[in-house]
Amino acid sequence: MESLTRQERHDRSRTRAWFLQVHYRWEAEGRGFTLERALSATLEGRLVSPRRLPYLERLVRVFTDNRDQIDAAVASAMDNWRMDRLSFVDRSILRLGATEIICIAEVPGRVAIQEAVRLAQRYGGDDSSRFVNGVLDGVYRTAENHDSPPDNDLPPDDDGPRPKTIPRRTTIPRPTAGARQAPGPSP
Repeated sequence: MESLTRQERHDRSRTRAWFLQVHYRWEAEGRGFTLERALSATLEGRLVSPRRLPYLERLVRVFTDNRDQIDAAVASAMDNWRMDRLSFVDRSILRLGATEIICIAEVPGRVAIQEAVRLAQRYGGDDSSRFVNGVLDGVYRTAENHDSPPDNDLPPDDDGPRPKTIPRRTTIPRPTAGARQAPGPSP
């Protein structure tokens, strides 16, 4: 696992907020609007630091390539709650966290959860941070329990998913209405 400098960790945190903005735009536009197109539209109207752009593009690509697996893992970690009933913001945060937990080996699962909880505190509803923490903890525990030793040593640039099975169901508190507006991170 690579060690990041303080600046690199800060850039990753900001990049995660950019991913939320791109994902929010993608969901708000509806059918026929791809995540890549949402990224392009965001980059046309906003200035993203060149230091943050490679990880943002990577998150978009990895999520796009593994969306079905990521959504299945998130959905399986929620009890009596459907993805389509979540707010755009909560769904975006869960997808981001699950993408990092399942598909990006260099990001420790607990770091992905902590970063997602921070985003939920900042942009989600009153109960979003607890909800996000519970769901992503379920995703993490399942991914952790089903990683095979050889795949734990994947190089950082390998964006393939880690082997896993569908997580066990856990009871997660439901988010309340009133999620805040879409994130608008600073460049």
